[in-house]
Amino acid sequence: MQVYLNETNKMVKKGQYKEALQRFIWFNEHALEYDESMTGVRLSFALGYWKELGDIYPPALTAMKDLRNKKIKLLTDNKESINLFQDISAFDKTLSEDSITAEVFKLIHQKYPYLADRCWIFAKESLFETKEFGVIKNYITNPLTEYFAIKKDYKLQISLFDPSKEKELYNTFREGFVLKCLRLIEFAVWINNEKAAKEIQSSAINIINDTRLREILP
Repeated sequence: MQVYLNETNKMVKKGQYKEALQRFIWFNEHALEYDESMTGVRLSFALGYWKELGDIYPPALTAMKDLRNKKIKLLTDNKESINLFQDISAFDKTLSEDSITAEVFKLIHQKYPYLADRCWIFAKESLFETKEFGVIKNYITNPLTEYFAIKKDYKLQISLFDPSKEKELYNTFREGFVLKCLRLIEFAVWINNEKAAKEIQSSAINIINDTRLREILP
């Protein structure tokens, strides 16, 4: 399947946009039938390549949104599937349309609460991005516990490579940590847990002394 994807990218470079689009659609819908190890690639690199094609060939972007919308309809028409929601979330992330993931999650939170519990991990980032704190409070009761998980993930990320050799990736992880902390502090304040907000702020500043972290609380 990786060879198939590589060949599709070569077709894009040759200007064979229509043919490449059909292959991207097929890959998304059928790759796992042939190789289950493509799960990660299917929802990351493959969608990224498809989006790059959409940037130069508008029908590809339209097709991408159409397939995403088809998945949303399947999910909301009683096909209760965590895999469908994961797909929708990945499409929205690639398309920079986090608000759609948030809206779909709010719907299943009301309609299928047991499914929402399993989909939360894929919706969390979008819900924080769109500041849906009223929904988030149902899944995060202790902001400090969430912060400790964020800190643990960040330390693991930066331990896996040499910052001097991979500075761009290092900076990406740092920015991600800061943004997650800022949003979590906002959430803690929203639920009137200022003690947790200040503890998160203090700990995060000790890790990354960022102006935004220093200024978010008075």
